[in-house]
Amino acid sequence: EPLPKGVLIPDDPKFSMEEIMQLEAKQITWGPGSILDSEGRPEACVRLQEQYGKYSAWFLGQNEDRVYLTFDEGYENGYTARILDVLKEKNVAAVFFVTMDYVVNEPELVHRMIDEGHIIGNHSTTHPDAGMPSLSVSAQRDDIMNLHNMVLDRFGYEMKLFRYPTGAYSYESLELVSSLGYRSVFWSFNYRDYTVN
Repeated sequence: EPLPKGVLIPDDPKFSMEEIMQLEAKQITWGPGSILDSEGRPEACVRLQEQYGKYSAWFLGQNEDRVYLTFDEGYENGYTARILDVLKEKNVAAVFFVTMDYVVNEPELVHRMIDEGHIIGNHSTTHPDAGMPSLSVSAQRDDIMNLHNMVLDRFGYEMKLFRYPTGAYSYESLELVSSLGYRSVFWSFNYRDYTVN
């Protein structure tokens, strides 16, 4: 892992774009954890939480008997209404990370998520296949904030959680996301539901 060129302290006042651009921009990728520690947590998540937690990043929640259920609503396969039905029946809240395409094409479901007490997170405007670090810092900012502003304008909802498309991030992008008032949320277990077969 490359070390950051400079270390900024999260939760301080917003940093300038120039300060953020001084950080390491090399892309780091994340995927599902599979080797578990003695407490049943993916070892990679434990290590990454220690390494990147200072950048307002979550790979794991607190070590307690709780599961945080998240769904990426980029290009899902039409199951969200049924998922919402089950969550409502079981009285369970989840986080739904939405893209611009999803918000534009499924506004009724976004309203329903909000009305039923779920958290809406930002999954980017364009969901770049090459990952957020493939974009310039200003393009990353615009990609996050365009969706942020649309959801705020259309639904009166201010998102605070961000999930990286393809799980690709960098020190630079972690600090940018934090400086925009977001917390980066990764996943501890990935059930590969994107494989439609």
